[in-house]
Amino acid sequence: MNAGSDERPQVYSIRISTQAAQDIVEAVRRLIGLSGDDAAEVWRDRLLAEIATLAENPRRFAVDERAARRLKPQTRRMLFRPTPGSAAYHVYYTVQADTPDGPRVGVMHVRHAARRPITREEALRILGNQ
Repeated sequence: MNAGSDERPQVYSIRISTQAAQDIVEAVRRLIGLSGDDAAEVWRDRLLAEIATLAENPRRFAVDERAARRLKPQTRRMLFRPTPGSAAYHVYYTVQADTPDGPRVGVMHVRHAARRPITREEALRILGNQ
């Protein structure tokens, strides 16, 4: 963007799928059991804030070729780690520049980073809950 230009960066809407919302709820339930209500609430709020940053720069994370073969072409993966040393989670999403409602980021799945790669069966479930 040129200095003095009136161009504004493109802002993408964020759509969290039913599956991703369920993934977040399940993670919060696990965290409540491990760390209590307050810590789980802080984790959820930080995750949602990090997902919201995708609205302005969704392509800053690389396409995950393995996930793209199972989920959708051009599936990207954001690593979320709220604090150093805490458990990491992967947020799988796509970037759609030309939807009828304008540019959009579609969050498909949130997964603990220590889990094995997404299986074909999991991918079918994830895609079925879009």
